[in-house]
Amino acid sequence: MSKGKKAIGGTESFVGKASVEVEVTDSQTGELIAAGVDRRGGGKYAWKALHRWEDFEQASTYWAKKFRWRACTMRGDAKCEMPKE
Repeated sequence: MSKGKKAIGGTESFVGKASVEVEVTDSQTGELIAAGVDRRGGGKYAWKALHRWEDFEQASTYWAKKFRWRACTMRGDAKCEMPKE
């Protein structure tokens, strides 16, 4: 049943999930520079206990790395490292 829920809703039953909405604007002009929305869900593994907080921490760490990568590419830096999914 949990696999069916994942197929329909994107996450399995009884796992942690988190979502984020980001809007970056110029502080002087108010111009929208970037915007984004993402949702992450944990998974069930036989070797991993169920930790909803750990699922959230992994999602927020990914978002921080992704934001750093996007800011790096917007600056035009050549050594920007894209985070792994």
